[in-house]
Amino acid sequence: MKKIEFNKYNKTKKNHFLPQSYLRFFSNNTDYITVYDKDTNQFFKSNISNIGMKNKLYVIENKNIKINWEEFYTKAIDNDIAEMIRNVVSTTNKYYIEKPLSINNIKEQLALAMVIQSLRIPQRIYSQKNTYFDILNCLFDSVAKQNIFDDKFLEELKTKFSSEMYYKDIFFEVANNEYRIDKFAQVLLRKTWIIFVNRTDVDFLIGDNPVLIYDFVNKSTGIHNGFSNAETIIAYPITPKYMIAIFPNQYLFGKIKEIFSDKRMEIYEEAVIHSYNKYQFLSSEKQFYGKNENEIKNLLKLL
Repeated sequence: MKKIEFNKYNKTKKNHFLPQSYLRFFSNNTDYITVYDKDTNQFFKSNISNIGMKNKLYVIENKNIKINWEEFYTKAIDNDIAEMIRNVVSTTNKYYIEKPLSINNIKEQLALAMVIQSLRIPQRIYSQKNTYFDILNCLFDSVAKQNIFDDKFLEELKTKFSSEMYYKDIFFEVANNEYRIDKFAQVLLRKTWIIFVNRTDVDFLIGDNPVLIYDFVNKSTGIHNGFSNAETIIAYPITPKYMIAIFPNQYLFGKIKEIFSDKRMEIYEEAVIHSYNKYQFLSSEKQFYGKNENEIKNLLKLL
């Protein structure tokens, strides 16, 4: 991964976790996109600058981490992702190139983009609190009954461990650094890659967690399905008509792997696109996006 230079500690209030240039591919190349809000069951049009963002998402308290995370993500991937996607599409459309994903470090660039995208979403950043907070509360209650510590000390601990900032500090220090991003990218690069070309009238759709990690054995989506799990398929739509899919090697072996690895696969069945969109929808947390309201409504009818 390229070395990122930082100007200052992050104080930006409006933090984007979806690149606006990426969203533009799914909005008819305009600044407005159709949004479906899963909590309210409502549709609305929004400027892409106002979605895929959360106030103070990247603001942390640990002053030893002197990184402007908004700047980190912008320089690491946001500034380059539109050009990278156009390059992938252009290369894929050159049919004299048998393995478009093997050209010009395309996979290496995509692997970094997918890892960074997966790590920067609110679901991932707050996952530690969601996992451990209830467990810690039970532990505190048990300790309180044993009178090991005084009440004031226990309350201070509860306040500390109930703070979102505490878990964000841990996350950004442990998981979201250049060394680990590179390691995660290497995990993806060891798998079998295919680019799907959508030849149907139904578009690939995306949500607020566009890097889908799907456990095809347990038929589950979510961030708990890790990149390295042997049962996971990873899918990342880069436009409404092109999607990167990454498969575990043990399920695509021998001749099958040789036939498909780094190649394009054209899809002519709408049912295949609907199936993918269903899991993308289930993987999203709060919002789902498309060019217009009807294409999202048609998907909702199939759920």
